[in-house]
Amino acid sequence: MRIAIVLKDRCTSKRCAQECIKFCPRVRAGDETVIMGEDGKPIIS
Repeated sequence: MRIAIVLKDRCTSKRCAQECIKFCPRVRAGDETVIMGEDGKPIIS
């Protein structure tokens, strides 16, 4: 199982391919675990 650790200050939404969403096992199973916030940075719930 892969676990995403996202540091908000290092997250660059301009060059983002949204790997934190693509490779999250919970998201791939159909849950909305990681969503993109209004500022373009991921929110992990």
